[in-house]
Amino acid sequence: MTSASPSNSGAPQRFPVLVVGAGPAGLTIGNILRAAGVDCLVLEVETREFIEQRPRAGVIEEWAVRALQRRGLADNLLERAQLHTECEFRFAGDRFRFAYGELTGQHHFVYPQPLLVTDLVREYADVQAGEIRFGVQDVQLHDLETPRPSVSYTDAGTGERQLVGCEFVAGCDGARGVTRTVLPETTNIARHDYGIGWLALLAEAPPSSDCVLFGIHPSGFAGHMARSPEVTRYYLECPPGDDPENWSHDRVWAELQQRLGANGTPPLTEGRLIEKRVLDMHNYVVEPMTFGRLFLAGDSAHLTAPIAAKGMNLALHDAFLLGDALVAYLDKGDGSGLDGYSEACLRRVWDYQEFSQWLSEVYHGTSSGDEYRAGTTFARLRRLFTSPAAAAAFAEQYLSVRRPRTDLSVVHRPVAEPVVGHVQGLVDEAAQVSVTQCVDHPAPLLARVHQPRQPEPCQVLADGRPGRPARLREGRDVGLSPGQGVEESEAGAIAEQSEDLGGQGELLLAGSARVRIVCS
Repeated sequence: MTSASPSNSGAPQRFPVLVVGAGPAGLTIGNILRAAGVDCLVLEVETREFIEQRPRAGVIEEWAVRALQRRGLADNLLERAQLHTECEFRFAGDRFRFAYGELTGQHHFVYPQPLLVTDLVREYADVQAGEIRFGVQDVQLHDLETPRPSVSYTDAGTGERQLVGCEFVAGCDGARGVTRTVLPETTNIARHDYGIGWLALLAEAPPSSDCVLFGIHPSGFAGHMARSPEVTRYYLECPPGDDPENWSHDRVWAELQQRLGANGTPPLTEGRLIEKRVLDMHNYVVEPMTFGRLFLAGDSAHLTAPIAAKGMNLALHDAFLLGDALVAYLDKGDGSGLDGYSEACLRRVWDYQEFSQWLSEVYHGTSSGDEYRAGTTFARLRRLFTSPAAAAAFAEQYLSVRRPRTDLSVVHRPVAEPVVGHVQGLVDEAAQVSVTQCVDHPAPLLARVHQPRQPEPCQVLADGRPGRPARLREGRDVGLSPGQGVEESEAGAIAEQSEDLGGQGELLLAGSARVRIVCS
């Protein structure tokens, strides 16, 4: 649990924010703070070389890439990442290509986490001159329920104990980190165990397909994901807790060839296995994601098994919300983002959890030994490739595409309380917003929709997409068409719809303005 600050320490150093953990979430928060001129300190138990080489997930959704791009953190990613617009399911001896890019207009970016971490730590430490200390030991958190929390640690170089004061602690040190251990007993931690394992493999072999492959087979699931032109990630379903040494080179490749085989496809390109480890498939969610002045982000707050490749995307979503909320509080005294942080994060967290569970049944039902589950698995796969509505729904969940609802026939229903929040993005459906007062003086915004019309391209928006920026002014209605956005300097907003109207309760923004909407 959290403890009081050591009384025998000298006057501690102080930073407005102290970030524990230098993964994608922690480094993204650090970069957001430094870009806004806010000092912070990042503590990491590993070395810089280790975090820049640690093999981790490599699939990033387009919304996350665009959010990194708007913050100047995606230059190398955009230049070097592979773009995927299709995936392929292989089952019952056949192959079925699923073109999700055609259905959504979006794609996945394949960019291994070590490369993203390298980019983020370089920007934070080398470009922004942010404070970061590697190899720290025995990190402890103190006084989290007071306005003056602190963190102590042992310096790896000197062996001396250091104490650092701060206003806020961002816990980004993962599932096994210290920040989760200080949560009170009243914190709810929901868990789900899939009862299976995945043998995670890295092979020194070029990809055997131009897209991700999912093998649905009675012997178990198998997955193929490109990591680079020379390295491929593979997964094999196995018993939970299995010993990787039970899987010899020959056994691994024999199982992969069988589970990913399909009529008319060449055999997989084999190569040396450079990583073998067993992942027990389980999820958890911490609610709330805050405790006093501690705010959790990424795997510290929630774990999503790699079934749907959502983990790094959730970590980045947390980081964008928390980084912006900390800047708003420290720069303007606006605490609404911090107050609503946990709730805003958890909406997406539970959405990803549900999709992961649904997809797990598709992957593993056939190998479960249960004829009923096997039958429903094939029913889902048939529907995916025969129903346009099912295909569109899967594609939107697979890429986490958020689309506003266009039927707001109940827009005149009064709501008791206004909905306050913020996210970033562009409008995907036509919308019309009446701005009665700018966000610096919180007042209601009235939102309604009208029929879409084609935008008139004349300049490039902040995120690189062409379109005609819509300018929101006090007391005026502005019609917005698909592809349009609001320039950051306008401090305006595009309302999706409120939670009271059956939506997600999010506001769609181009920029980072905070707005209040009511329906009347």
